[in-house]
Amino acid sequence: NASILLGTSLTRWKKSIAVMIEKIQGNTKINKLRLINIYEADYNLILKHFWPHKATHHAEQFNLLGETQWGTRPMCSAEMVALIDECITEVSRMTCTPLAKLQNDAVACFDRQVTPHAMLNSRKYEVPDKACKLLAATLQQTKYHVKTALGVSTTSYESTPSYPHYGQGQGSGHAGTTWLFESTPMMETIEKTCSGLDITSPDQKVSYKLHIIGLVDDKRQYANDWTNNSEKTICNHLQTAASSWEQILHTSGGALELSKCAWYLINWDFTSSGIPFISTKPNNNTIDIKSSSDKKQRTIHNLTIHETCKYLGVTSAPDGNQNHQFKVILKNAQTGAFIITSNPFNHHQAFLYFISHLLPKLTSPLTSAALTTKQYNKIEGEFHPSVIAAMGYNRTWPIALRYGTHHYGGLQMKSLEVEALIKKIQCLRSLMNKEKTHKL
Repeated sequence: NASILLGTSLTRWKKSIAVMIEKIQGNTKINKLRLINIYEADYNLILKHFWPHKATHHAEQFNLLGETQWGTRPMCSAEMVALIDECITEVSRMTCTPLAKLQNDAVACFDRQVTPHAMLNSRKYEVPDKACKLLAATLQQTKYHVKTALGVSTTSYESTPSYPHYGQGQGSGHAGTTWLFESTPMMETIEKTCSGLDITSPDQKVSYKLHIIGLVDDKRQYANDWTNNSEKTICNHLQTAASSWEQILHTSGGALELSKCAWYLINWDFTSSGIPFISTKPNNNTIDIKSSSDKKQRTIHNLTIHETCKYLGVTSAPDGNQNHQFKVILKNAQTGAFIITSNPFNHHQAFLYFISHLLPKLTSPLTSAALTTKQYNKIEGEFHPSVIAAMGYNRTWPIALRYGTHHYGGLQMKSLEVEALIKKIQCLRSLMNKEKTHKL
């Protein structure tokens, strides 16, 4: 392709439609909208070829990406990261050892990447120089037209020397990969400079260490004191790690959404007879992060062990109470039943909605959840009758015949409990093949 060889962008590649989508239904504030860029198909294909296809697979082949950033990588998923986080918490509960973990979220990470920095990191992971030159030139000259429900704007905005426009463009074929290549060295720096989490087996033969883990811009940082169980030491370690990550992110052009950051401290106490329990005493420790942009110091919200926090679609709390996640899934089941009942789906469309939308939404958090059979039956009771009726069958169809194939008189539905078990096995099997994570 002559454009790639010369590093010259075609004129039609220099136009992007920036689609504004509501993140929160009914909230049209400009800072609460999600911006998705639409590019020319052949241009986007070039980006997908050189970044996700060639460079990512090359990096995976030579084990260059580690096991901290799991986003936009083959054989990695949000379910795996959520399961690792749950396993770390479970180890703390099993061994009665203190643990601190902090959740943070980067502000619009795709839209804050500085192009020269992103291209240097891309070249580090073997993206060809000419492809980087083509992308950088196109980004510098692209004109963005905004699209809303009212249509596409006739005017546009673009990067200028006095007001440079940063970002790789969410929706482009390479944006996720450039963030992967940019954030991996940043997370490696945290591993080199901070204490992190240590877990050692009783026989001292297996040791697992983790500082930070994340999927794209959603990160969690950990700290413990495996030897002395000192609460003060743990909080100091997490304070250092949190401040370091904010500064590294700011240096790269990014920023933390400090209002969305929160942290847990899991500490233990014992009854007079020696029975351990998670302490509910007030936590006097604080995690303070000084913003590198406005130099203001903010105290990160400290969640109690009974407060829930949603991470990568999983709603959980350190106390191990599964009712939090159960209520979320139950509500999603009720919403799905309402949608399928109130829309004029034909029989085939109803089945497609169930298989492609409702079922994945209900089963996604089940990899890290531990619900009872009674809870699974309660959830299925909320949407099964509506789905079965929309598919053209009697809503009281016998439960024993719902999960079989049509050939044997079944409806080809999926059991949530069985699907959860399958997802757990698949996820654990994938983690067992990881060089570092299998030790956990």
